Parts: sequence; C-alpha cells; structure tokens
Amino acid sequence: MKHFIRTGIQRLAARNEVFVGGLAPKADVSAAILLLRPVAIQTPLIRMGGQGDGGYLLPDHLDGIDACFSPGVDDVATFETQLARDHQIPCFLADASVDKAPSELPLITIEPKFIGSDPSENFIGLEDWIAQRQVI
Repeated sequence: MKHFIRTGIQRLAARNEVFVGGLAPKADVSAAILLLRPVAIQTPLIRMGGQGDGGYLLPDHLDGIDACFSPGVDDVATFETQLARDHQIPCFLADASVDKAPSELPLITIEPKFIGSDPSENFIGLEDWIAQRQVI
C-alpha cells in the first residue's frame, strides 16, 4: 500500500512538473543546519526596502555595485526603489505576473517574463536576461 501511495504522489507531481525525491539522511540535514549560523562582520549593516516583505540588511559598502537584478518581484519593489533612488544603482526586474514596474523611477526597468528554462514566450534564461542588459 505504501508503494502504491508513493507512486501515485510521484506521478501526480510529475504531471505538475514538481520533483519528488527521497529524504536526505538525518546527519546531512543536521550538518546543513549547523552551517546556518550568524557570522560577525566588520562592515556595518544598513536596511534597504520595506519593513516587511522586500526589506533586506546589506553591508554598508555599495561602492562598485553596477546593477541589481531582481527576478520575481510581484508588485513590491521597495528594496529596488531605495537602491535606485538613494544609491543611483540601476535595477532590472523580471516578472511576467505584473503589468508594469512597481516603481516609475527611470533606473528601474522590468522584463515582463519569468526567469527559467521553459522555452515558452513567458520565460527568459538568467544568462540571457543579464546579457541583454550588458552590465556584467
């Protein structure tokens, strides 16, 4: 019975293009979790973006940053807006689920596509997306 249920779940997942794999050994999971610890740095941190979703802590060392690439932004771009407005860093957004960029700043542009390997017209590969911008 267990095999029948597992096979059914795997087939359902495959039809929906979802990968179902085996469980990782407990020792491997524990080792991975131990790697997820805070690390002290000498550079002060600054908060960029909103107070909730779209906000991040970054080292206060943005000199030399040529661009920001943000795939999957939806309708929230508080981080990118602050980055463009306060630091004059161009921000390239990609998301086929929105009609226009969530900010009207000239340094923010949107590619109305998803990032991925799907060959359909709604997708673009990460390397192709970056190459089109000729930044890096």
